[in-house]
Parts: sequence; C-alpha cells; structure tokens
Amino acid sequence: MEVNFFIRPRVTIKTQYGEMVLVNFHLDTPTPSFFTWEDLKPKRTLAIFYAENRTFMDLSKGVRQESARTAMVFPCPLDCLAGELEGFLSAEKSAKACFYCGKLGSEDHKLWKCIRCRHVFYCGKNCQS
Repeated sequence: MEVNFFIRPRVTIKTQYGEMVLVNFHLDTPTPSFFTWEDLKPKRTLAIFYAENRTFMDLSKGVRQESARTAMVFPCPLDCLAGELEGFLSAEKSAKACFYCGKLGSEDHKLWKCIRCRHVFYCGKNCQS
C-alpha cells in the first residue's frame, strides 16, 4: 500500500486478486471518520463500500472515494479479517439473540429471522423497527 498526497490523498492498493488500484480521496472533511492517514500501511485492509471505477483527468483509472463514512481500515490482512468474520458467523448460528435487544432465543421466546439479510434475528416488530 503506497500513500501520497498530491493535491488530495491518494493510495495505491493491491486487491485480493493481485491487481493494483489507485484510490483518490475527495472528502468533504480533512480527516476520515473511521481511520487516520497513518493507518494506511501494508498488511492492512482498506474496505470501501459502494466503490465505483473512474477515469481521472490524467486518464488514470481507479476509485474516487468521496464519503469518509464508507471507507474503513482494519489493522489486519484480508485473509485474517475473513477468518474472523467466518468465526463470528458460525458463533452467531449457534447462539441466536435478538439483534435489537439482545434477548436470547429459547423454547419460550421465539426469534424471527430478518427476511432481508437472513443473518440477524428479532423478537418481533417492536425490535425490528
């Protein structure tokens, strides 16, 4: 991961497929919400939600990141992060609890699975909204 500041912060990252991608940050705030510029180091994971490819004025291609709320840096490589997520999902399947209030499901207290994401559970309509 290479970070430089020309006019705006720019990062060259390596994707999970080995491609090198330029990310230009065009943020409305000088500092991102979920990380600092010093967090962008090798062996870290930069997650960009809703990333779109762009062609810039210098005809280079990459991602233009405009929102500080949709980019995060995790202090571990992607394979480590994926392993943590797998562990979380398997633990979630064994211990079902309401996503809103945290009450555990039992024979006396039935939980309903969210029909949109199919990963979280709710006690009922009061906890879902």
